[in-house]
Amino acid sequence: MKKVLCAGVLALATGGVSLAAWAAVIGSGLPGEILGSMLATGLTLEAGAIASELESSPGIPVTSMQAAACQQVTYGQDRVEGVVIFRSSSGSSHDQYNYVIVLNGHVSYNAVNLYLDGRQVFWLGSGIGYTVRNGIGFGGIADSNTHYGPDGVAYNFGGTGHSGIYCEARYGDQADGDYMTSLTANDPTWAPDGLGNTPWVGGCTYLYLKVEYNPTVFPTIPKVRVTLNGKSDIYDPRTGTTGFTTNWALIAADVITDPVFGLGDPTVNQAQLIASANICDQQVTLVNGHTESRYTTTYSYDTSASPGNVLDTMMGGAGGRISRIGGEWFIVPAYWQS
Repeated sequence: MKKVLCAGVLALATGGVSLAAWAAVIGSGLPGEILGSMLATGLTLEAGAIASELESSPGIPVTSMQAAACQQVTYGQDRVEGVVIFRSSSGSSHDQYNYVIVLNGHVSYNAVNLYLDGRQVFWLGSGIGYTVRNGIGFGGIADSNTHYGPDGVAYNFGGTGHSGIYCEARYGDQADGDYMTSLTANDPTWAPDGLGNTPWVGGCTYLYLKVEYNPTVFPTIPKVRVTLNGKSDIYDPRTGTTGFTTNWALIAADVITDPVFGLGDPTVNQAQLIASANICDQQVTLVNGHTESRYTTTYSYDTSASPGNVLDTMMGGAGGRISRIGGEWFIVPAYWQS
């Protein structure tokens, strides 16, 4: 049976504003049990058959804003959208629009870029809201320089002026009770309630985004996307450590072993996983003389997808297969064998 868990999101409604405040609970779908027939000694199933065996009832589809949503999982680097769990307007003219947007339901390595209607936001590079995480700076106040979008049209997101953009991120490892005081400063309803309760978004990667009303820059509500380096607790048996990776084999193994979003099954054959991870890391020379790893994965999905379907989708990225033999999982990418 697929379960839905509350992620501990508290969103407070704002009264007397031109935009209604919104709140949502981010849900998490947990996988069904592995069927007993899969555990028979010597049984080998290819990815498509395994997906059928692991199929569980679908969860709630993700939309941009809703009362309940499945959590998103991000592997590698991907450009993602999120779920708005709070929205309000503030300021004397109610022309400051505040958004809290959950990007995924786990700890992320870092955020790389923010895009509004396809236009990258460039930051001042210092000050409130700006943080450097694992070598990449993100957030704070947008600079006041003129930039050019993919269509060649100039744009300016305004620096500290009335038309400015502000963003602040949390990456899923925030402390219990943490909340963004920068949002509280603009909208006092996003604050502790006096009983010790705070608008804490626990265990999730999320943003506070403030957009000033400017019909020239944003004739409609902007489309928000973030380039995100995702899940950062992926185990590598070659080093005995966990971290961020795009290695296809290690990510496939994580889908099997992860106790929250995956199968929670630790029986991945480690010798084969090491060999497969090494194959994925082999450097392939490109026409321009540069090199890249043979097999990588950058993939986002929400927990309405079963782990079996996720694995089935991932297999094509390396022409690979996954088998269960003698009570262990074997993950094998395509490669030449003598």
